[in-house]
Amino acid sequence: MTKQFSKLGVFFIVISLLCLSAKCNNTTLPQNSPKITFDLEQIGEDGLGTKSGSKVATDYEYCIPADEKSAAIVRKIDPKLKIMKKSRGRIACSKDQWLCMGDTHQKDWRKVLIQLAELDFVAQIDRTFFE
Repeated sequence: MTKQFSKLGVFFIVISLLCLSAKCNNTTLPQNSPKITFDLEQIGEDGLGTKSGSKVATDYEYCIPADEKSAAIVRKIDPKLKIMKKSRGRIACSKDQWLCMGDTHQKDWRKVLIQLAELDFVAQIDRTFFE
């Protein structure tokens, strides 16, 4: 019984260590953020969702403080980012903010969005629709 108990104990210790190791090494982020106002579950791993039967990327926009330091931070996170210094966008950036636009058709799109949402100076990320 002791030998069997010891094997079972070792098994649980090994499993526990593996779980802890996986959590410590896990660089995944939360699946969503309350700052992101659209459903990320409607977007596939390739960054494309379905719209009228064809695969399309989801475009998004958000505001940042109108300074190069903030711009450098978001550019590092989102390599496809476009910064519009004179447009307010649908999200209605203030005069002291720059409009940022990106899309999900890129590697690690979910990680990009979550990291942007974690920034203190990003209040909200909305889906953008072009007409």
